[in-house]
Amino acid sequence: MARYLRGEVKAKFLAEWQYVPQDKIHWISVRDYVQLDPLVKLCE
Repeated sequence: MARYLRGEVKAKFLAEWQYVPQDKIHWISVRDYVQLDPLVKLCE
């Protein structure tokens, strides 16, 4: 999964999210994701 991420999103995944059990999926808002990766291109 981490190979598809970059920047702060990847760092956050490697530091915290990869340890969340699969039955406790972590959700992040689009605004939070864009703050972590400002180069992301999102559809409208």
